[in-house]
Formats: sequence, C-alpha cells, structure tokens
Amino acid sequence: MLPLKTSRIVRPRPATLTSIPALLATLQNEYDAIAQTARTREEELARTREELTTALYQVDAAERVIVRLAKEREEARDALSKVTVSGDGGVANGDSMAVDSVQELPEYLAARVDETHQK
Repeated sequence: MLPLKTSRIVRPRPATLTSIPALLATLQNEYDAIAQTARTREEELARTREELTTALYQVDAAERVIVRLAKEREEARDALSKVTVSGDGGVANGDSMAVDSVQELPEYLAARVDETHQK
C-alpha cells in the first residue's frame, strides 16, 4: 500500500457558511451559475447546429451543381466526338444548315455602297 499524504491543516469554513440559511444561499448561487452556464452552452450549441446545417446544405448544393456540370460536359464531349467535318466544308452526319441562296445586290445599291466606301 502507498502511504496517503494529506495536509494536516484543516481549513475552517468561512463565517458565512456556518448557518444553514447562508449555506443554502451559497448553494443556490452556485446552482444559478451552473444553470446559466448550461443555458449559454445550449444557445451556442443551437447556433452551431444551424451553421452546420446551412454549411451542409451549401455543400450538398455545390456537389449537385458539380455533378450536373460534369454530366453536361460529358454529353457535350460525346456529341462533339460524333460530329465529323468533311474536307469540302460540309458536315458528314447530315446536320448541315440550310443556307439561303446568295443574290446579287441591285446596281443602284452596289453603286451607293461603293460611293460610301470611297468617302
């Protein structure tokens, strides 16, 4: 067994704690302080939970956007890989655009354009 070392001086109680009403008042003050601390901690916990919930929703939304953009990128890459352009300027897969036939400008408009260009 180990010897137990204690201080031989026993501190006397303060004069305010010698009566039962004083002791009850001291215990009530300590209880109030503990209750106030507990209430403060509960409020801090509630605020922290709200912040964490908000952060979680933001992260979840960001992940969904990232997944959607990655999917769209892959679809675009797939679509681009299927499109081939032939050497004569046409599109090989039949998605060519319809172009209006080119018409010459009337002479009076062509002359006016030339005049404006000269100025």
